[in-house]
Amino acid sequence: MAVAGLGVLAFTGLGFGLDGVHVTAVDLVFVGGTCPGWSNATATGVSGNAGSHVSIPIPLSNEGAAGECVAGNVSATPTGFTIVAANTPLPVSPGATEVLALTVGLPPGSYTGPLTLTVWVIAPS
Repeated sequence: MAVAGLGVLAFTGLGFGLDGVHVTAVDLVFVGGTCPGWSNATATGVSGNAGSHVSIPIPLSNEGAAGECVAGNVSATPTGFTIVAANTPLPVSPGATEVLALTVGLPPGSYTGPLTLTVWVIAPS
């Protein structure tokens, strides 16, 4: 019994507890169109309590002169992650940078690993 208690204390000491979620990396996938510069977009990993919400800001720069790009619907995988709020549709004019602001619902149980965010892109007009 004492050994199990020590294991719990050690795991809790990592900062995300037995029912925590630790996203080690955020992978961005853009589908439906392309926008110059969006392939360089990055987001950092996050941690939170299982079942809670976290904010993930993603700067999107339109590095082309072809026209406005628009970030549309966003989905999250693996199962259990949800998009609670997103400032979409988000237009990004040529030469500009806008922040795609997401509120992501974390799964109800513990998880450590990557999160994939799929963003639908409306190509430059």
